[in-house]
Amino acid sequence: DFSRSARGVPEQVGVHQLLEKTMEMLKPQPMMDGIEVGLELEAAEDIVLADPNQLQQVLVNIVINAADVLAEKGRSGDQEKKLLIKSLITNDHIEIRFTDNGPGIALEQLHHIFDPFYTTKEPGQGTGLGLSVSYRIIESLNGQIYAENEPGQGATIVVRLPLHFRQDGGRHS
Repeated sequence: DFSRSARGVPEQVGVHQLLEKTMEMLKPQPMMDGIEVGLELEAAEDIVLADPNQLQQVLVNIVINAADVLAEKGRSGDQEKKLLIKSLITNDHIEIRFTDNGPGIALEQLHHIFDPFYTTKEPGQGTGLGLSVSYRIIESLNGQIYAENEPGQGATIVVRLPLHFRQDGGRHS
């Protein structure tokens, strides 16, 4: 996936529906055990032009990373594991914010998390390609993906995608 260009067949995708579908798919997975997931899908509009499979790959990668971080938190004795997924509109973009209550990202790692093969996981636990592939996919959609961090308080991965407008210039309802 990493070596191929991030090109799929773009179509109109409802981000909220794709998020709900993704979370339904991931919910029964063992990695999600004990994680309280909150969905606050507040964006009044959520239609983007994207390959739904690639966009879902981005969502899965971000949630899996959060689940991995929260699993570490659970092993340290703190049982409260939360992931909040929130959508909102900023200008002509939908912003999806994935906020966990894990330990946050070390400042020296923050600028490398989207680099290919960069991982903080033990050998054999990850390739370091999930966020890098996600970055390429979001970039190909003229969007942005970045991290916000509060060391010791958790991290937020933000995905911003341009909203798709109808041919007549109006917005989808």
